[in-house]
Amino acid sequence: MGKRIHDIDRAVVKLGINGIRLVLSAAVMQPIIQRDAAYSMQTGQRLWFHAMECAVTCASTAQERGLEPFKAYLVGLVHDIGKITLFSELSKQFKLNSENIIPESNAFVPIMQLLAPATSYRITRDWELPTELCKAIAEQVSVNPGDKISPYGAILFEANLACETYVAIRPKDAVLAQTLLEELHIPTNMFTELDELSREV
Repeated sequence: MGKRIHDIDRAVVKLGINGIRLVLSAAVMQPIIQRDAAYSMQTGQRLWFHAMECAVTCASTAQERGLEPFKAYLVGLVHDIGKITLFSELSKQFKLNSENIIPESNAFVPIMQLLAPATSYRITRDWELPTELCKAIAEQVSVNPGDKISPYGAILFEANLACETYVAIRPKDAVLAQTLLEELHIPTNMFTELDELSREV
Protein backbone atom coordinates (compact mmCIF):
# COMPACT_ATOMS: atom_id res chain seq x y z
CA MET A 1 0.00 0.00 0.00
CA GLY A 2 2.95 2.33 0.51
CA LYS A 3 1.74 3.40 3.96
CA ARG A 4 1.41 1.86 7.42
CA ILE A 5 -1.84 0.51 8.83
CA HIS A 6 -2.39 1.91 12.33
CA ASP A 7 -5.63 0.26 13.48
CA ILE A 8 -6.91 -3.31 13.82
CA ASP A 9 -10.14 -2.77 11.85
CA ARG A 10 -8.26 -1.58 8.79
CA ALA A 11 -5.73 -4.44 9.12
CA VAL A 12 -8.52 -7.03 9.21
CA VAL A 13 -10.18 -5.49 6.14
CA LYS A 14 -6.87 -5.39 4.23
CA LEU A 15 -5.52 -8.80 5.27
CA GLY A 16 -8.76 -10.73 5.56
CA ILE A 17 -9.28 -13.62 7.96
CA ASN A 18 -6.66 -15.85 6.31
CA GLY A 19 -4.09 -13.06 6.41
CA ILE A 20 -4.76 -12.53 10.10
CA ARG A 21 -4.35 -16.28 10.71
CA LEU A 22 -0.93 -16.19 9.02
CA VAL A 23 0.23 -13.19 11.05
CA LEU A 24 -0.97 -14.68 14.34
CA SER A 25 0.64 -18.07 13.60
CA ALA A 26 3.98 -16.40 12.91
CA ALA A 27 3.67 -14.24 16.04
CA VAL A 28 2.99 -17.29 18.22
CA MET A 29 5.77 -19.41 16.69
CA GLN A 30 8.56 -16.81 16.49
CA PRO A 31 9.60 -16.87 20.17
CA ILE A 32 9.51 -20.68 20.16
CA ILE A 33 11.66 -21.09 17.05
CA GLN A 34 13.90 -18.04 17.37
CA ARG A 35 15.27 -18.82 20.80
CA ASP A 36 18.99 -18.58 21.37
CA ALA A 37 20.98 -21.57 22.52
CA ALA A 38 23.98 -21.57 24.79
CA TYR A 39 26.60 -21.93 22.06
CA SER A 40 25.15 -20.08 19.09
CA MET A 41 23.20 -16.86 19.26
CA GLN A 42 22.59 -17.09 15.49
CA THR A 43 21.01 -20.55 15.37
CA GLY A 44 17.55 -19.40 16.41
CA GLN A 45 17.66 -16.52 13.93
CA ARG A 46 18.69 -18.78 11.05
CA LEU A 47 16.00 -21.35 11.91
CA TRP A 48 13.38 -18.58 12.10
CA PHE A 49 14.35 -17.22 8.66
CA HIS A 50 14.20 -20.74 7.20
CA ALA A 51 10.84 -21.45 8.86
CA MET A 52 9.35 -18.24 7.43
CA GLU A 53 10.79 -18.90 3.97
CA CYS A 54 9.48 -22.47 4.01
CA ALA A 55 6.05 -21.37 5.27
CA VAL A 56 5.66 -18.76 2.51
CA THR A 57 6.88 -21.22 -0.15
CA CYS A 58 4.49 -23.92 1.11
CA ALA A 59 1.53 -21.50 1.08
CA SER A 60 2.23 -20.21 -2.45
CA THR A 61 2.70 -23.74 -3.77
CA ALA A 62 -0.48 -24.98 -2.07
CA GLN A 63 -2.50 -22.17 -3.63
CA GLU A 64 -1.27 -23.15 -7.10
CA ARG A 65 -2.10 -26.81 -6.43
CA GLY A 66 -5.60 -26.19 -5.07
CA LEU A 67 -4.77 -27.03 -1.45
CA GLU A 68 -5.43 -24.89 1.61
CA PRO A 69 -2.64 -22.26 1.85
CA PHE A 70 -3.01 -21.78 5.61
CA LYS A 71 -2.45 -25.48 6.37
CA ALA A 72 0.59 -25.49 4.09
CA TYR A 73 1.90 -22.30 5.72
CA LEU A 74 1.54 -23.85 9.17
CA VAL A 75 3.33 -27.08 8.22
CA GLY A 76 6.20 -25.05 6.73
CA LEU A 77 6.38 -22.88 9.83
CA VAL A 78 6.66 -25.77 12.33
CA HIS A 79 8.47 -28.45 10.30
CA ASP A 80 11.87 -27.80 11.94
CA ILE A 81 10.67 -27.38 15.53
CA GLY A 82 12.57 -30.59 16.36
CA LYS A 83 15.86 -29.00 15.30
CA ILE A 84 15.65 -26.03 17.64
CA THR A 85 14.40 -28.23 20.48
CA LEU A 86 17.26 -30.71 20.07
CA PHE A 87 19.88 -27.99 19.65
CA SER A 88 18.66 -26.19 22.75
CA GLU A 89 18.60 -29.37 24.86
CA LEU A 90 21.96 -30.63 23.60
CA SER A 91 23.49 -27.22 24.36
CA LYS A 92 22.14 -27.35 27.92
CA GLN A 93 23.46 -30.88 28.48
CA PHE A 94 26.86 -30.06 26.99
CA LYS A 95 27.17 -26.98 29.20
CA LEU A 96 26.28 -29.00 32.29
CA ASN A 97 28.74 -31.81 31.56
CA SER A 98 31.77 -30.06 30.01
CA GLU A 99 34.61 -27.97 31.34
CA ASN A 100 34.30 -24.61 29.56
CA ILE A 101 34.81 -26.19 26.13
CA ILE A 102 32.93 -24.65 23.25
CA PRO A 103 31.79 -27.56 21.05
CA GLU A 104 32.20 -27.57 17.28
CA SER A 105 29.12 -28.02 15.08
CA ASN A 106 29.97 -31.69 14.50
CA ALA A 107 29.12 -32.28 18.17
CA PHE A 108 25.47 -31.47 17.34
CA VAL A 109 24.87 -31.99 13.62
CA PRO A 110 24.85 -35.83 13.36
CA ILE A 111 22.33 -36.34 16.16
CA MET A 112 20.17 -33.45 14.93
CA GLN A 113 20.09 -34.84 11.39
CA LEU A 114 19.15 -38.25 12.75
CA LEU A 115 16.48 -37.21 15.26
CA ALA A 116 15.06 -33.81 14.19
CA PRO A 117 12.31 -34.99 11.77
CA ALA A 118 10.93 -37.55 14.23
CA THR A 119 11.16 -35.00 17.07
CA SER A 120 9.27 -32.44 14.97
CA TYR A 121 6.56 -35.03 14.34
CA ARG A 122 6.22 -35.87 18.05
CA ILE A 123 6.01 -32.21 19.03
CA THR A 124 3.36 -31.38 16.42
CA ARG A 125 1.38 -34.46 17.42
CA ASP A 126 1.56 -33.39 21.09
CA TRP A 127 0.34 -29.93 20.03
CA GLU A 128 -2.61 -31.71 18.38
CA LEU A 129 -2.12 -30.09 14.99
CA PRO A 130 -4.40 -31.43 12.23
CA THR A 131 -3.66 -35.06 11.36
CA GLU A 132 -2.74 -34.31 7.74
CA LEU A 133 -0.09 -31.81 8.89
CA CYS A 134 1.37 -34.24 11.43
CA LYS A 135 1.44 -36.86 8.66
CA ALA A 136 3.23 -34.45 6.30
CA ILE A 137 5.93 -33.88 8.93
CA ALA A 138 6.19 -37.61 9.74
CA GLU A 139 6.76 -38.33 6.04
CA GLN A 140 9.90 -36.16 6.08
CA VAL A 141 11.67 -38.75 8.28
CA SER A 142 12.56 -40.96 5.30
CA VAL A 143 11.24 -39.24 2.16
CA ASN A 144 13.20 -39.39 -1.09
CA PRO A 145 12.53 -37.71 -4.45
CA GLY A 146 9.85 -39.65 -6.32
CA ASP A 147 8.31 -41.30 -3.24
CA LYS A 148 4.51 -41.38 -3.04
CA ILE A 149 3.52 -39.17 -0.13
CA SER A 150 0.57 -37.01 0.89
CA PRO A 151 -0.08 -33.69 -0.90
CA TYR A 152 1.06 -31.61 2.10
CA GLY A 153 4.05 -33.90 2.62
CA ALA A 154 5.09 -33.36 -1.02
CA ILE A 155 4.68 -29.58 -0.72
CA LEU A 156 6.78 -29.51 2.45
CA PHE A 157 9.54 -31.66 0.94
CA GLU A 158 9.70 -29.60 -2.26
CA ALA A 159 9.42 -26.23 -0.49
CA ASN A 160 12.23 -27.21 1.87
CA LEU A 161 14.46 -28.09 -1.10
CA ALA A 162 13.50 -24.83 -2.83
CA CYS A 163 14.47 -22.82 0.28
CA GLU A 164 17.79 -24.64 0.57
CA THR A 165 18.38 -23.93 -3.13
CA TYR A 166 17.56 -20.26 -2.53
CA VAL A 167 20.22 -20.01 0.22
CA ALA A 168 22.94 -22.36 -1.06
CA ILE A 169 22.77 -22.34 -4.88
CA ARG A 170 21.10 -19.14 -6.06
CA PRO A 171 23.86 -16.74 -4.89
CA LYS A 172 26.40 -18.76 -6.96
CA ASP A 173 24.29 -19.85 -9.94
CA ALA A 174 20.92 -18.13 -10.38
CA VAL A 175 20.13 -19.99 -13.63
CA LEU A 176 20.67 -23.42 -12.06
CA ALA A 177 18.62 -22.39 -9.00
CA GLN A 178 15.72 -21.26 -11.22
CA THR A 179 15.89 -24.55 -13.16
CA LEU A 180 15.71 -26.52 -9.91
CA LEU A 181 12.75 -24.41 -8.80
CA GLU A 182 10.88 -25.26 -12.01
CA GLU A 183 11.71 -28.97 -11.65
CA LEU A 184 10.23 -28.92 -8.14
CA HIS A 185 7.01 -27.39 -9.57
CA ILE A 186 7.27 -24.43 -7.19
CA PRO A 187 5.84 -21.08 -8.43
CA THR A 188 8.45 -19.54 -10.72
CA ASN A 189 8.38 -16.16 -8.92
CA MET A 190 9.15 -17.78 -5.55
CA PHE A 191 12.70 -16.47 -5.25
CA THR A 192 11.43 -12.92 -5.80
CA GLU A 193 8.90 -13.46 -2.99
CA LEU A 194 11.67 -14.77 -0.76
CA ASP A 195 13.81 -11.72 -1.57
CA GLU A 196 10.94 -9.50 -0.40
CA LEU A 197 10.47 -11.63 2.71
CA SER A 198 14.17 -11.39 3.64
CA ARG A 199 13.95 -7.58 3.44
CA GLU A 200 10.88 -7.59 5.70
CA VAL A 201 12.14 -10.13 8.25
